[in-house]
Amino acid sequence: MSEITEIEKPSEILKTVDEVIASMQYRFHPENCTNLKAIYQWQLKNPDRNFYISIDCGTFQITEGEHPSPNVTVETDTEVYLKLVNGQMKDVIAVVTGKLRVRGSISTAQKLNRIFI
Repeated sequence: MSEITEIEKPSEILKTVDEVIASMQYRFHPENCTNLKAIYQWQLKNPDRNFYISIDCGTFQITEGEHPSPNVTVETDTEVYLKLVNGQMKDVIAVVTGKLRVRGSISTAQKLNRIFI
């Protein structure tokens, strides 16, 4: 029987969107989305960057660009996005202060906190 090795989550602060995307394989928890099929679209500003994540029953794929019909769209600027990912800002505070806008299914959006930890 082979030993299962768990991949460690990077502990450093992620400084770019590319670093965040690269880290998602380490932060992904498939056990928390085994029955979920959803498209999460990110629209970032300053600099502009659009990408979406397709979740399909415990797997995910990241694609650059815009999806024609995402379940959830998250709009913010890159600085706020990086603060959210690094735990330097709470998502609720970002929404209340107008720094983060979420469109689509709020219940589906809330699942992100359990999928990418």
